[in-house]
Amino acid sequence: MLRIFLVAVAAAFCVFLSNPARALTTNLTLTSNGQELKIKRIILTVHHNRTGKTTEVTGTTDQNGTLRKKISNDDEVDITFDLTYNGQTYYNVPPNGTIDVGGGMIPVGNIPGLVQVQLYLTKLYGCMRYTETTAAGGVTTSQNSACHDPVGGGFSIGYPIRPWKNSFQLMPFAALEFPNTTVNYVFPNGFYLGTRSNWQATLGVKAGPWINPTTWLYGVGGISFLNEKMTLNFAAGQSSSTTTVPGGTVGLGILIRPQWLQQTTHMPIDLFAEVDWTFWEDGKYGTPAVSPAFNYAFRRTDTMFKAGVSLALGGK
Repeated sequence: MLRIFLVAVAAAFCVFLSNPARALTTNLTLTSNGQELKIKRIILTVHHNRTGKTTEVTGTTDQNGTLRKKISNDDEVDITFDLTYNGQTYYNVPPNGTIDVGGGMIPVGNIPGLVQVQLYLTKLYGCMRYTETTAAGGVTTSQNSACHDPVGGGFSIGYPIRPWKNSFQLMPFAALEFPNTTVNYVFPNGFYLGTRSNWQATLGVKAGPWINPTTWLYGVGGISFLNEKMTLNFAAGQSSSTTTVPGGTVGLGILIRPQWLQQTTHMPIDLFAEVDWTFWEDGKYGTPAVSPAFNYAFRRTDTMFKAGVSLALGGK
């Protein structure tokens, strides 16, 4: 079990001096298995005994690891730290304690302030329904549907935040995926019509609670865009047209932080799985050369399963 031992020379924080104002000075070393950790910020929660008020004073250490602050002689002080380890930032860590990086006593995970890059495989169950109508009067002459479930891939970039300073996390994100999806309806004579996904992108938000220090459950909501190629292969030949259509995406996901993976790679890597449902606007193809008397509308509805890794970047 990986543990961080906080070793503080804290006498200056505990002994009240007799002068009207006192300087709080500490030389602080934080280590984990002999590896020194970098302190980003020290937070002093100052309780003013005369007024009954509480304020928070923050500061960074100098290059020697020393923090100096002046407070009133009557004030009481609680001390916590923000620190980083392997690129991850941990907030409000108490002194003289022990915390478990893999999943112990502080909420760890996709820490606010670090960009999250996710790489994943996709398994798409995509269904296409086409509608053929007459160009002159808009009368429906044919409708059929087909489905396909290929494997693809994608990546996303997110920025997690905790606006309410608790375990509930929001992560705005942008995703780009290549689902490798061709969905064709094939007629008995071998001719066909259908669509192929070139790429799809989503701008959205993931939101949900950390139910424990290593598990994040979240919902997904976003606006998506699908770039697709519509193709008709008829007896008169083949016609194609490419368009980009919008859609709405909702989903559910889970992200976990396996301790063994952190210890093995010495990197802030998480694992996640997600399922998304996307409902697309129609892709429209009017009077194609191989069927000039008709218009065609292609409607896609997709269910996408994702599984991959999430890497935190930007820690200092």
